[in-house]
Amino acid sequence: MVSSTMRRARRFTAWSLLSAVVLVPGIPAVLAVVEAARGDNGWPLALAAVGCCGLLFATARHWAGTPPRGLLVATCAVALGVSAAALAHDVIFPWPMPLATAVGLLTMYARGRRWRVLAAGLSVVVALPILLGPSPSKAPDQTIGALVVTASVTVTCVLNDWVWRQFVELDDARRIAGELAVANERLRFAADLHDIQGHTLTLIAVKSELARRLVEMDPSAAAAQMGEVEALAREAVTDTRGLVHGYREVSFAAELANAAAVLTAAGIECHYASPPPLPDRAGTLFGLVVREATTNILRHSAATTASIDVSADGRRLTIRNDGATQGKRPGGTGLAGLDARLRGHGGELRASAGLGVFEVVARLDVADRTEAPA
Repeated sequence: MVSSTMRRARRFTAWSLLSAVVLVPGIPAVLAVVEAARGDNGWPLALAAVGCCGLLFATARHWAGTPPRGLLVATCAVALGVSAAALAHDVIFPWPMPLATAVGLLTMYARGRRWRVLAAGLSVVVALPILLGPSPSKAPDQTIGALVVTASVTVTCVLNDWVWRQFVELDDARRIAGELAVANERLRFAADLHDIQGHTLTLIAVKSELARRLVEMDPSAAAAQMGEVEALAREAVTDTRGLVHGYREVSFAAELANAAAVLTAAGIECHYASPPPLPDRAGTLFGLVVREATTNILRHSAATTASIDVSADGRRLTIRNDGATQGKRPGGTGLAGLDARLRGHGGELRASAGLGVFEVVARLDVADRTEAPA
């Protein structure tokens, strides 16, 4: 859909260019008609001048693209013929006007070869008074006048084309910026949805498996686990709705406690200490890291112990676990997305594996955490 700004820009460019193309060769055409009406032998030139105006106008109407080659050749040939005839017969006729307009249009359309086309056109303009001028003494003045008219018309045509191209590029840039904003928002939403559903579904799977094992040995404990599964499912629904409406925030303390509870329920010994006070944005980002790391421990490791540590200054979060699976690349799409998110706030995330230990380290500068936008 074309915006109203582009419609106005198109109208402005069309009117400014077409009016110049009509007026410049139109003035000598009108003079030729008036002169023909007063005499007996001026009608062929007058009709040729009027026809030349029509061809120039038809050629200029393709200003936003490229005219057919045949139309362009015919227009240039007729314009050259009219100007040459008017100059050779020394009639009351501003002879450079049709040829100057044709050179301007031809230069405008030759977007990749403008200087060569303009040089060729100016050469013809200079040569005509010398070859066909009725008086050699008038040739210098006629040449200078023709060059001034040709340069003026050419600048008008090329400038209109340049202005239009700038409008098109700005409109394309605005459209691309809008598409990038939509794409970034989709990526953000996908990352948040992954954080919610991936973690919750993993936890539901763990508790469901535990309930299945307890159903015969301890039915009451199995029922309790299924009750927690139901609560988790309801919580996931609530979080998803909150995400859709843009209201969801991750609490680091809640995520830390939840991660410890989940890992303990899965038989993994979890060590952590109470974290120092964190700004809201830092707590949100570190909470997402804890959530993703916990999900990865449950899915991709045979861990028996895990630890979650936050440095005293609140700048560094470290999560370690043993039982790292061999032969797999550290990290994944979830951690990569979190790394990009942290970098957007002046931080970074690194994941590494060695000697059976997997480690995730997230860093975030205090100033960036408190001042970066959400």
